[in-house]
Amino acid sequence: MNKDKATSCPLNNNLVKNVVNKTLITCIFLSVSILISDKANAQLGISAPTASFEVKIAEILDLAITSGTTNTFEFNTIAQIDAGIEVPNAVTLTYKSNKPWFVNISADSPNFTGSSSTPMPCSVLMFKLNGSGSYIPLSTTPSSLSGTSALKNPRGAASIGVDYKISPGYSYDPANDYGLVISYSISNQ
Repeated sequence: MNKDKATSCPLNNNLVKNVVNKTLITCIFLSVSILISDKANAQLGISAPTASFEVKIAEILDLAITSGTTNTFEFNTIAQIDAGIEVPNAVTLTYKSNKPWFVNISADSPNFTGSSSTPMPCSVLMFKLNGSGSYIPLSTTPSSLSGTSALKNPRGAASIGVDYKISPGYSYDPANDYGLVISYSISNQ
């Protein structure tokens, strides 16, 4: 019954059609106006405002000793003097680098300091990267510990360990005060 009433009134039906058509025409007109306005602005050289951003990142090459700043090797037995003393991971170095990098190691002096009348050369102390190949005698000339200037390590942040072995044998006086300073450096050059 309601259906008959709705269709029986032609005036209402035509009114609704006219309103819908006018609304549709208005929407189409607005869309075309916007498109024409954007094209006109583009042709006039008017553009939307923009912003730019710059990011500046400094070069980071950081190296720190996180464990093993002081190491003591005590030779108390004949077996220790004969075989030497090896300490894996005696020093742990932590690096942070946003560039490819390498680490060098060197002694600050050619001989251990101390009260002995027989100088003990720094080369008695040997090093290697933890878990790597053979020990290398320490020198005052920087030696590669991890990576080289030609074969650098990838950028990142982590830790590396340094193994040490010292074999003084019977060539040096007994003393309790042999000392040596070792330097580590990180570089990209």
